[in-house]
Amino acid sequence: MVLRKARLLAEERGVGERVRFVQGDLTAAAIPGVDGSFDLLVDYGTLDDLRGAPRPRMADTVERLSRPGSVFLLWCFYAAPDELPWSSFHGPSRLAPAIAPGEEEELFGVAFTIERLPEPEPGSQAACFLMTRRHPRTRPLH
Repeated sequence: MVLRKARLLAEERGVGERVRFVQGDLTAAAIPGVDGSFDLLVDYGTLDDLRGAPRPRMADTVERLSRPGSVFLLWCFYAAPDELPWSSFHGPSRLAPAIAPGEEEELFGVAFTIERLPEPEPGSQAACFLMTRRHPRTRPLH
């Protein structure tokens, strides 16, 4: 449904021929139908929904799909676990994961320069990072 809406919107805006929307598992070693690298990758709330080993695997995918100069925009919930309530219906909690401070460096710092953009809303526990791929892979994939 979301991809269909995105395609329709792209067509309405006259850019349908220049963009491609795909669905796949971002933690997989490969995504069928996705080859090469991209200039722009965007994650709006996917990485922070993962726990444990899938997070580094998704970071590997972002690295694989980028090249030097590519930009990765990451929007996520961002807070230390002990700063979070036990549960919440309106944001991150200890039951619904967030990216812990410093985790963005652990996951992406080898291959990307990382700039944290201004906090969207003070106290929102959200963060937006603009990352630029700086060099070829220098570490083994997870």
